[in-house]
Amino acid sequence: MLLDFTNINYLLNGSPIQQQGWKILSDTNALAKLKAFDAILAGTLPLDLYLPDSDLDIICYAEDLTHFEKYITQAFGMYSDYECTIKNIRQTPSVIGRFHYNDFLFEIFAQPVPIQNQYAYRHLRIEYFLLKQYGESLHKQVLALKQGGLKTEPAFAKALKLTGDPYEALLVFEAQISSV
Repeated sequence: MLLDFTNINYLLNGSPIQQQGWKILSDTNALAKLKAFDAILAGTLPLDLYLPDSDLDIICYAEDLTHFEKYITQAFGMYSDYECTIKNIRQTPSVIGRFHYNDFLFEIFAQPVPIQNQYAYRHLRIEYFLLKQYGESLHKQVLALKQGGLKTEPAFAKALKLTGDPYEALLVFEAQISSV
């Protein structure tokens, strides 16, 4: 059974870093501020693969990226290192806002693509499923590969001996999730 990633309270029962992440997210009220954009915490924290150089990935759905950029700048621009860029990610226009709060790097990401179709959300579900399927040994392997410098998807791909583009290769597991 997959987690309900729309409610971060699962972090309260997680590791110390997950509990700390919950507090930071609550302190900033980030997910509530982004609720209108279907915000979901994705990335390494939900998977308990967070490292000191990781970020809190919040993914959003925004049809109007110009409006979204203005909105997050108003909501988070008070942080001294706040920055926001618009660029194409896999041929899709995207907004990326970044800032630090209490030693946590936030990355707020939006595309004009519904959350369930965004790579970050699809990978989150797949990686969570794989960690449940393969257990602690996969978790340790992926964590060690990440500590060695790999990003999350390449680390999963290497641990699972997948070939090709790791972001695409992981998607082969999506059908298995649907049958659970």
